[in-house]
Amino acid sequence: EILSYWQYQGLFLVTISIMALSYNPNNPTNPAVVQGKGWLYWSFLSCLSWGIAVIISKILVTEVGYINLMGLYVLLSPLVLLPIWWWQRRRMALVDKKGWVISELSQLLFCLGGIFFLKSMANGAVSLVAPLANLYILVTIFIARIYLAEQITSVQSIAIVLIITGLALLAF
Repeated sequence: EILSYWQYQGLFLVTISIMALSYNPNNPTNPAVVQGKGWLYWSFLSCLSWGIAVIISKILVTEVGYINLMGLYVLLSPLVLLPIWWWQRRRMALVDKKGWVISELSQLLFCLGGIFFLKSMANGAVSLVAPLANLYILVTIFIARIYLAEQITSVQSIAIVLIITGLALLAF
């Protein structure tokens, strides 16, 4: 995949800005502040796993098509998730009806996002599709601000503006 100079600049700007979004100084009035750095380890592993998975998905989507790849995900996901659930089930609390509804809505949206992502991978360059699709974090930030009362720092606000600027550059 060959990108233009401006697309490279846009990717760089989006990448740097996403890293700036994780900046959150110790502010006791901010409920988003996490104690310790244990989250960083798991975030790095998810980044690494998803990064490799996107490349594999791009290869597969060109070989088998996005519908067949979706079918493979449907078949293989339970093989990964069910053993983890079984092992951790003793730690789970009982879920009420509202919890089930919210969980089902979350899973529905997660699956729709996956379908849309695979369709875009079938038609676009992975180096452009992956960064754009992963800007879901902006939606998450705004919803967390409204419903979870999480504060957005000035550095994070600047990062959001730079991400939007980077998106404009990616369109070139």
